[in-house]
Amino acid sequence: MIAQEGEPSLRRRPISLDHVLGDAGLSNFEAKLEQFGPRGGTIIKRKWLTPYDEVHIQSGDRIIMSWDIALSENESGDYSACVVLLRRNEVYYVLEVVRGRFPFDALKQKVMEVKRRHSSHRSPTLLIEDSPISRGLIQSLREKSINVTVYKPDTDKRSRVIAQSDLFQGGSVRFPRKAPWLEDFTAELLAFPGRHDDQVDALTQGLAWGRVRRGEFSVGTVQGLN
Repeated sequence: MIAQEGEPSLRRRPISLDHVLGDAGLSNFEAKLEQFGPRGGTIIKRKWLTPYDEVHIQSGDRIIMSWDIALSENESGDYSACVVLLRRNEVYYVLEVVRGRFPFDALKQKVMEVKRRHSSHRSPTLLIEDSPISRGLIQSLREKSINVTVYKPDTDKRSRVIAQSDLFQGGSVRFPRKAPWLEDFTAELLAFPGRHDDQVDALTQGLAWGRVRRGEFSVGTVQGLN
C-alpha cells in the first residue's frame, strides 16, 4: 500500500476502515455517501467490507494490476484508475489504488511505475480494458516489451458489479485497515452507480479476470492471458 504524491485521492492522511464501518457521527466519508446513495451501500453494502491488517506474498499468489483508462487533464474529465490486487485462491486483497487525470505520456509512465513497484512478484498481470482510448497505450507498452493482458467486457458496468457482489458478501474481497486512498475508494464503491466509477471499474475488472483464471467464468472476453 504505497501512497503517490500529487494524486487527488492520495494526498490525505490514511483513514481507517474501522472509521468507514463505524456509526459514531456523520463522518466526511458518510457525507460523501449521502450525496450519491444509501449510507449502507447501493449494490455493495458497507457491512460486506472485510478488513485485513497485513498480507505477505506466498507461493501461488498472483498480483493483478487492473487499469481503467481515460486520457484527460481537465478537472471535469474522467479519471484513470488502477487497483492492485493480490489473489490468493478465492480471496482478493486490495493492495493499492492509483487514481488521477493524466495525458498520454504521463499515464504511460504511471502504468510502468506501478508495474515496477510490483515486479518482484513472479509474473504480475497488467490488465487493461480494450477500448478506443486504451489501444494506443497498449500498443506503446507492448513496443517496450511490456506484456499487457487485454480485457473486453461483454456486459454493462452495473451488471459487472452485480456479478462480483458475491465475493464482497462472502468476505472474499479484503481491504487494508488503513490507506490514504481508502476513503475515496470505498465511498465510490458503496455509492455505485454514481458520478465517477473509474475505481469500481478497475476493481471489478480485476476480480472478473481473477475468476476467469480460476475457471469460474468463460475466457472468451480475455486476450493475452498470462
